[in-house]
Amino acid sequence: MLLPDRGSLNIMSKAIVAPGLQRLAKDFFTKLGWSVQEVAPNGLLSTKGVAGKELTWGIRFEDDSSFSQLPAPNTYMQTLATQTTSYDFLDIIAVDKVANTHRWLEEVVPWLDERLGKRRNRQWGTWTSFLNRFAVDIAAKQHSALAPLYDKHRIRTPIPTFFKDGSSSAFRDCSEWLASDISRIMLVVGDPGAGKSVFALSLSQHLGTQFKAEPQKYPAPFLIWFSSERPASFENLISFTLQELKVTDLTVDAVKFLLSQGRIVLVIDGFDEISRALAHQAEAT
Repeated sequence: MLLPDRGSLNIMSKAIVAPGLQRLAKDFFTKLGWSVQEVAPNGLLSTKGVAGKELTWGIRFEDDSSFSQLPAPNTYMQTLATQTTSYDFLDIIAVDKVANTHRWLEEVVPWLDERLGKRRNRQWGTWTSFLNRFAVDIAAKQHSALAPLYDKHRIRTPIPTFFKDGSSSAFRDCSEWLASDISRIMLVVGDPGAGKSVFALSLSQHLGTQFKAEPQKYPAPFLIWFSSERPASFENLISFTLQELKVTDLTVDAVKFLLSQGRIVLVIDGFDEISRALAHQAEAT
């Protein structure tokens, strides 16, 4: 039940561990541009050529069944440490039910912290915490990139904003919408100069604060905007923004995957600044 060394295949059980998560992981790594293969019932191996070197990323999964069959902690941990030394990256992903058990929290995590915590690129946690690492990168780089705009509009803290329907807080309305299953789209309209762009900035800052405080609950904001100088298609606009932020390890498809998993929320501004010639593309987006 342990993730084997590259080239070996030590299958102790034919039952796939956390099959749903494994399918999601395969999909995500493929969208990131990595080649993925199954190496054990509970493991995946992803590879990618970078600057003439083949990087390896091992992923081990634990669900209720596999976790209940683990050997004694020392045996398990020693074998795990030995068999994963050859990987450039390693992630141990536990389903939420396992991650909340006393054994995981009080036995497994402290050992991992002690034995693997000082090694680079060794991580463990839930699927959500794994995806959040990529969302954190987007949020942090965008916050830095938007700092001049915050200063320009004198946004030190989110500006109290209200919708015309008499809501007590537009930020609260947006947060409640994020927590609901009513619709995937919230459209905010207003006349020119009404403050839509400043609201988009303030909202991104507000959502970023929520995400930083409770990353398991809230998604990270990803602000993109239309203008006459920027591409109008959805994919090209995301790609353009990633390049601006110097986010190099995410592809457009990976960003869309994070969106589908609820790890980011798109804040899209500037629909009224698109030229008429490109309006049909903006509508499609």
